[in-house]
Amino acid sequence: MSIDNFFSKNIQNELEKELKKFVNLYNTLTVKKINLESINYNKFIRILGNFILTKFNKNWSNSTLDLTNCTQKEYDLKGSISNPSSFIDFSLFNSTKYYLPVENFLISLQKVFHTNLDQDIEQYFSSKETEFNEYEKNICLNFYSKMSKLESSMRIQNFSDLTLDVNSKENISGYNDALRDYHEIVLNISSVPEDFEIIERFNKVLKNMIINKKNVIVLLDI
Repeated sequence: MSIDNFFSKNIQNELEKELKKFVNLYNTLTVKKINLESINYNKFIRILGNFILTKFNKNWSNSTLDLTNCTQKEYDLKGSISNPSSFIDFSLFNSTKYYLPVENFLISLQKVFHTNLDQDIEQYFSSKETEFNEYEKNICLNFYSKMSKLESSMRIQNFSDLTLDVNSKENISGYNDALRDYHEIVLNISSVPEDFEIIERFNKVLKNMIINKKNVIVLLDI
């Protein structure tokens, strides 16, 4: 899987830089060190996304993160595997000065993995700046709700089951309902020229929102 499907190169580079800082920090607290050079950060980000989307809560420090599938196996001089598995035990941060910075780091990651335009859309249509009348507004909001639901369903599915390729039939079946609903509304809008013109105007608004939206700052502040 390529995380190009989800994040810009700038976000990916920022994530990789901060994750290296995080692993370095973790290595100061554990006996069993994790070799930074053995990590596939593309896979690491997907594993982290799985944790953020499915397990991150107020009890995060009682969790572990299994990095086995994103680290290369290392061998000793006898040819035996010297690091059969790699885990991050978040409990090691308990009662340390790093607990709060790590928690804030994970919260910023949560915002990255949950990012959307929902709030921006709501603010736009409730402001006087909107160029859409009430009928057009309802068309746009109905279209966006289906698009947003599909995007959210895809993100959750693609990060939830790490054993599936994102383009496999098994993976796509996880968001089939949202995909069907989106295709249905696209077909309905396309069949009405006036509605199609409304969505074309709305798409320009969406593009400007994406351009102007500030990226969430992901920073491990230690």
